[in-house]
Amino acid sequence: MSSRIAAAAACCLALAAGATLSAVEPSPTVTRWQAELSRVDGLLQAGSWEAAGDAAGALVAELVRDLKGGPDGAGLLAAAYAQRALAEAGEGDREAAVWSLGIAVCLEPRFIDAPLGPFGEAGERLGAWRRAGPDPRTGAARSDAPGMVPPVLLDSPTIVFRASAEVLRAFDPTLAVEVVIDAEGRPRAPAVQGSLDNPSPIAASLEALGRWRFEPARLDGRPVPLVVILELPLTQGVADRTREALESLRAGLAGAATP
Repeated sequence: MSSRIAAAAACCLALAAGATLSAVEPSPTVTRWQAELSRVDGLLQAGSWEAAGDAAGALVAELVRDLKGGPDGAGLLAAAYAQRALAEAGEGDREAAVWSLGIAVCLEPRFIDAPLGPFGEAGERLGAWRRAGPDPRTGAARSDAPGMVPPVLLDSPTIVFRASAEVLRAFDPTLAVEVVIDAEGRPRAPAVQGSLDNPSPIAASLEALGRWRFEPARLDGRPVPLVVILELPLTQGVADRTREALESLRAGLAGAATP
């Protein structure tokens, strides 16, 4: 099963046009996951947002815990996140829905412009939120701009991730995520740099990153969005290193500005 097929199975082809059938027979576990994706799809199309959200959230948690990786896993996990985003949109939770969709896009970029029409009010909302405003990276300031004061990491929940030794051994320690810290100190528009063949720790990290909060960067005294790059997975050690690096940079700039 390819990642294209996983996404197609998730939402009755609505979220993954152009998928083709795979010659590889999926395992019983993957078949069960696909069946659950199809069930959630039905709940979404019926407008049962709360039930769909509960089911999609449970499936995301199971996939993050049990998905063994490989090139197909990212698409399967992305489909579950896209469904969770639709359920959150149906319930009117813009921030949660946009971040869930952002995780889906990180894992499977085709979700950035997936058709959402079959999902009624939820699809309309999520589509509008997805299109709202310019790309956050377009308006982000440059870190080397004169007068730039970097952000400060204020709150950094880290991942609680229990995986098999096999999954952890296969994780690429060079992975990173590029994210925009907006003018309110919230992370936006995550983009993973590196392989997605082991998606569970990536997804767990992005879940945690959605709850990180910063004092925003400032340029000439006003808050501005800024692109930063963070290590994955987002463990306590990574959070500590990030906080120390940003605080040191801020202190250094303040010292340099002092006559």
